[in-house]
Amino acid sequence: MYMWSYCKECRRVVTPLNPMSENTWKLSFGKFLEVYFYNKCARGRTGKCNHCIQTDHILYFGLNNLAARFEYDVVQPYGIYVRSLLPLDERFQARELNKMMDYVKVASADLFQAFVDKTVELEERSKEIGAGRPEFLQMVLSELGQIQSEVNHQGVVLDNKLTEWRQNQSNQSNQATQSNQSTQSNQSTQSNQSTQSNQSTQ
Repeated sequence: MYMWSYCKECRRVVTPLNPMSENTWKLSFGKFLEVYFYNKCARGRTGKCNHCIQTDHILYFGLNNLAARFEYDVVQPYGIYVRSLLPLDERFQARELNKMMDYVKVASADLFQAFVDKTVELEERSKEIGAGRPEFLQMVLSELGQIQSEVNHQGVVLDNKLTEWRQNQSNQSNQATQSNQSTQSNQSTQSNQSTQSNQSTQ
């Protein structure tokens, strides 16, 4: 493996093609980066180039028809700013929650209907399989009837929960609107009183 350097200021190769030394082979990759990029004082001493090795030189490693280059570049680091209070758009959140609840309602209705269809299918198949075995048929149909009844019950419970949630959301929205209107009304009254007081003083 060979090494050479190209100077961006001189716009030419400024070192001869040198095979990698044994000491360089023994360096870990992290130590190599530290030695090469953290040394701000090192300057070129070959090829009549004295530019900064850290910022002006590009280091190349070559093996057969492959080459790797290492180049120093300045980047703007970004930090994370944690806000103590995040703005909350209640209307947007309410709309998104309503969309989510609509999706849950439709998806659950489809799921329950698919389950009911499957139980009906199982009933038909059990009648075919249980022909001539009334006790087996009665047991299977009884189990399927209980399962279908429980599924229907849970569907009603879920629908009631969604309806209750919508009513609560509507009540909270109305209360917030009334509170905002009351606050604006109080501010307007105070402003009018202040204006009248100033006029009386004049």
